[in-house]
Amino acid sequence: MDNLRNLAHRGESSVTGVFISASDPILSVRQWTAIRQTAVWCGYRFQRAALPLSWERETMHRARVREVRGNRVLADGVWLTCIGNRTVYPGEWIWTDGRCVYGHESNGGSSYVPTNVLSGIPLLQIKWKDQKNQMLHSYYAKGKIHPLGFSQEDIWMVNSSRHFAYVTGYGMLDAEMDERGNLYTLEAVNALVFPLIGADQRDSILAVKCNGEIIASYDLVPMFGAPAVSGPTDLYSCQTEGGRVDKAGNFKVMIWHSISEHGENGSHVSTDRYVFFDGSNLEPWMEKTKTTSRDSVTGESHTSESRWSAPDYSIRYPLHDGMYMRFPANLDYLISGKKYISKIYSAKDELLMELETNPTARTSLCPLGQGKYLVSTGSPLYLWKDGQFTELMRGCYNYRLRRMSNLNKWKKAGGL
Repeated sequence: MDNLRNLAHRGESSVTGVFISASDPILSVRQWTAIRQTAVWCGYRFQRAALPLSWERETMHRARVREVRGNRVLADGVWLTCIGNRTVYPGEWIWTDGRCVYGHESNGGSSYVPTNVLSGIPLLQIKWKDQKNQMLHSYYAKGKIHPLGFSQEDIWMVNSSRHFAYVTGYGMLDAEMDERGNLYTLEAVNALVFPLIGADQRDSILAVKCNGEIIASYDLVPMFGAPAVSGPTDLYSCQTEGGRVDKAGNFKVMIWHSISEHGENGSHVSTDRYVFFDGSNLEPWMEKTKTTSRDSVTGESHTSESRWSAPDYSIRYPLHDGMYMRFPANLDYLISGKKYISKIYSAKDELLMELETNPTARTSLCPLGQGKYLVSTGSPLYLWKDGQFTELMRGCYNYRLRRMSNLNKWKKAGGL
């Protein structure tokens, strides 16, 4: 050991900021090597510190956890210190050297998180409790859902890997959150003029907001023409049926435009159009027109229909994080008992799965590794594994399914 210190004093190698390793547990100066790096060995870190007088090298081994208190774990009859960011649970097997519990999960470059914090995919589920709707807070980790408790508010949520927000969901098509915690929302449009029922709602402004401030807005009515309502039974409607917004405020919405006009002699024309709009491009998807006329001589009515649709799977509709979907050009998803299968693609244009969902649903996917996904299509939540879906719950109120490395603040914000 004196020889090693002398070596450092001569400047041939610096002990400060080095890592000392050994090829043999027997303490002998000639068996220790100085390496120019800082590292951890059996819980020791040497950086601008004097060398320890003795070494206690213990063998890395597996042990079962008996109890967890904060970042302290009871195993092998002794209390160990957690030094990774993986959540540890009683009853599981861990790696330890007799002092520390090892284990780290990738955070995508985020900062260190102690093992005692909750981590997983946060979930909100609406349930009927105490004669009213309440939100059950849970999280998905280690292959199952872990319930935490109820909050009284009827709310929705969206999260990134580190941030989250609770939103009312009222009048909102979609919500997204970037890695800095900025909240993007896409507001719905519901213009309806129908004198027969006294409806005269002409607000047709589609708005994109960031943290509550409008960053883009579009008047949808001029795309199709102003409402031409001249009689009590005429109808004009322009509604957003679905929409998605991303972490930069880019969006795409599905619009349903409908008119119904009655003329003289019992004539009637109704038109329904479905288009997609992203702020720059208008993509027609389907159109149906029905015309009824009456013969002025015989009094007979004649009805004709015309239909048009884009090719199946021609519309590219965004989901989130680069994923997108394509779907058939029909409205079978509105018909009870009819299956409507959409194709889900990755950001690299790889087909991930075929899923029973449609562009009006809040579809979200979270990769779990080994080809498994947590999937939500609005209310249902599924586990997708080996091409099979297993339903885990219903009433999911998440705009996105994403893993969070620390759920403690989310849990606290829910009053749990």
